[in-house]
Amino acid sequence: MAVERKYERDIDLLLAEEFSVSPAFASWFLTQTCFCGISAKVVDVFVSQSDTDGESDLVVLFGATDGERFALFIEDKIDAPFMPQQHMRYVRRAEARRTRGEFDRFEVILCAPLAYEETSEEAKLFQTFVSYEDISAAIARLDATPRGEYRARFLATAARRAANNWRHVDDPLTNEFWRQAYTLAMREFPVLEMKE
Repeated sequence: MAVERKYERDIDLLLAEEFSVSPAFASWFLTQTCFCGISAKVVDVFVSQSDTDGESDLVVLFGATDGERFALFIEDKIDAPFMPQQHMRYVRRAEARRTRGEFDRFEVILCAPLAYEETSEEAKLFQTFVSYEDISAAIARLDATPRGEYRARFLATAARRAANNWRHVDDPLTNEFWRQAYTLAMREFPVLEMKE
């Protein structure tokens, strides 16, 4: 079975499951972060947590053997552009939760294909970058079952798709088409309350 089109939400859920059920994966992932060398276990995993400052794709809370609690705030990208101040809003959300005492420290991480890091200046703002290619290799190494092979291949193919990153091209003909569609909709069907 092949899933042709992968979305960031698919990756969020795949990683959430790996963190939740595979201590080996969680330990490997920590080696990619500033928490490398700390003995810790996953306490909780949250997908799509939102507040007034935006949404965190994935938040993973860890409890260390020394009693420290820390969190990984993970942004997943396949080929979508960053939202305005996306990294800074992640930091603000994490800092607000740290201030409330939910954990002692945190790290904001970008997970994306290698091609994404190479083509995006904003990717460099994140404290840590973990590529889908590295995650795929880790899952394949840690779980040699058909399930592990499938999940590793899923991430690897999501990474390949991003090698042909979509770029917005402003096209006057297309812009004019949509301008006229908007004008028609507002004149003939105002109940639609179409946005320009």
